[in-house]
Amino acid sequence: MRVRRYSGATPEPTEDPDRKGLYYHPVGDNIFALSFLPEAPPHRDSATVIGLIPSDKGLDSFRENQLFIDLLQNTIKSALIEGADEELAKDATRRQEGWIHVQDWRNFPELGRVGSPDDILGSVLVQNGKVYLSTP
Repeated sequence: MRVRRYSGATPEPTEDPDRKGLYYHPVGDNIFALSFLPEAPPHRDSATVIGLIPSDKGLDSFRENQLFIDLLQNTIKSALIEGADEELAKDATRRQEGWIHVQDWRNFPELGRVGSPDDILGSVLVQNGKVYLSTP
């Protein structure tokens, strides 16, 4: 698959018509920074940039941004510490022991079901009904 529709670089970001909330920001010669934010990133290596993709190549040429990965992981960990995901906490109480997947909310599975691998962000260990926050 080529990123044809984004090859005419303009200073304005373009929202992906098939993936609402995903924006292509031109950052150089036929290179786009992918972001969940409609505002242009301050620079192409910003932690708000998911990664870079050349417009003249396929999605296999996508280069992830480690700063974004670190930000995402730290945000998820902070949310788990703060107990922001009530459903995950309830699931931990029900299970008592084992592993629970942390997933995005695009296609949240029914209670007790495993979601699509595409929607799973990671897994956490549950002990005594609590999420074990030192899970690597």
